[in-house]
Amino acid sequence: MQQVVKGEKWTAGVSWLMRQDSPSIRYWTMKDLLGYAENDPELSKARSEIPDSSLVSQILGEQRDGGYWAEAEDCYWPKWQATVWNLILLAELGLQGDHSQVKKGCEFFLKTMDAQDRSWPPPEYPDGDLRGYRLVWEPCVTGNMARTLVEFGYQDDPRVIEMFEWLVRTQFKDGGWN
Repeated sequence: MQQVVKGEKWTAGVSWLMRQDSPSIRYWTMKDLLGYAENDPELSKARSEIPDSSLVSQILGEQRDGGYWAEAEDCYWPKWQATVWNLILLAELGLQGDHSQVKKGCEFFLKTMDAQDRSWPPPEYPDGDLRGYRLVWEPCVTGNMARTLVEFGYQDDPRVIEMFEWLVRTQFKDGGWN
């Protein structure tokens, strides 16, 4: 692994990132690039600004009362608008899992997974079980959502643990899920 040389270009790049209007960019820059400790007041300040940022506010504003985005019948479609995609994006933006709307969205997603082995898609999936093919399962959605739920603090939740166990059980000998 090549070590990053923190010279002029590094400093200019980090300075540019820190000047951004997005508290998410500032938060991840401080945390991942500059190594700020979780209890650092500046890092905490940046993270506390994330829920009120324009992008996060817009995403949260689209959430329905039931905790879902787009359609209650489908967490995945329409792609990029439904619950799965918004939760992934909110986690990537650094919104914390103790936010009431995040909790509501996570619980909505987990409820859709109640009737099975925690893999995606659920057995009563609209569109005839993933366009008519229940044999087609989506480890990418299961894995992405398991990781997202961990980001939101659900790592000890038995439902999330079941998702990881399902991923391990269904992994091929070559290491993939394809």
